Amino acid sequence: MATWDEAFASEWGIARRHNTRAFLLSLYASVTNSENAGVRRLLPPIREGLKRLS
Repeated sequence: MATWDEAFASEWGIARRHNTRAFLLSLYASVTNSENAGVRRLLPPIREGLKRLS
């Protein structure tokens, strides 16, 4: 897939998009609640990944 918009063309693509989004949302929840500055540095790339999926 060149873009996530192409994911809607097949069941496999939809499942892949769903699983990737669920993974990123789980990471986002964990990282947001972390007090570790090193872990919190992961927020920008996680947010970017979620934006690309939207």
